[in-house]
Amino acid sequence: MNNTSSKPIDMQNVEDILNNTKDQIGRVEAPDHILTRAKQQYENLTEMATPGFLWSTAMLSVVLIVFNIYVIGQQTQTTQEANEIEAIGSNLYSSPQLYSHE
Repeated sequence: MNNTSSKPIDMQNVEDILNNTKDQIGRVEAPDHILTRAKQQYENLTEMATPGFLWSTAMLSVVLIVFNIYVIGQQTQTTQEANEIEAIGSNLYSSPQLYSHE
């Protein structure tokens, strides 16, 4: 809920609420096996991220980036060529020499 009013906040009231709430919070005991499960999941992640896997992923990323740069360069070159052809074509049709029989 948004408090959009410009009333000043009573800090003593806030501190009282926090102190009362703190007294009501109790310690929770975690299950014994939770640390073992967390360690096992961490080990599974480290086994998957072997140096070979990381190098392969890095090299694949580099190849994809280079390929994307190449494709964008080709597309830019094709667009420039199309613009040149269009400019040449527009000059041909607007030239009076095309229609004259001299």
